[in-house]
Amino acid sequence: MVVRTVGGLWARLDPRAEQAARALGASSWRAFRTVTLPALAPAIASAASIVFLFCATAFGVVLVLGGLQFGTIETEIWIQTTQFLDLRTASVLSVVQLVVVAVVLLVASRTRARRERALSLGSDRASDRRLRLWGRGPDGTRSVLGVIWCRSR
Repeated sequence: MVVRTVGGLWARLDPRAEQAARALGASSWRAFRTVTLPALAPAIASAASIVFLFCATAFGVVLVLGGLQFGTIETEIWIQTTQFLDLRTASVLSVVQLVVVAVVLLVASRTRARRERALSLGSDRASDRRLRLWGRGPDGTRSVLGVIWCRSR
């Protein structure tokens, strides 16, 4: 998951910023650390949130490998429901988990959106053009059936 998420953005990054840093005397490591890595931060945050979600909701893995001595919120919900029949506590824990996951996703989304606006990705807006599809309605008037964005190369 991390390779697909980070690799997709990394492949579309404009290499000129790193090349400019190298031309100004930065080493390969410093150019990566000060130019490329901050540009990849949104993708890294997204990948981290996905990994967090997979790990946070891995009920079966925790239960099988850790047993009841190593608990997560999912195993505690299960224990409260099946062993103590305390549905009120289980539902409160479920809502707490949903809130935590929603907050983490919201923070990751806002961080990524703020950082992606500043990035220069490979898509060139000047090469995009719109193709409009026109048609006639039942009453004979012209109407737009749809708008398609075509990329000219």
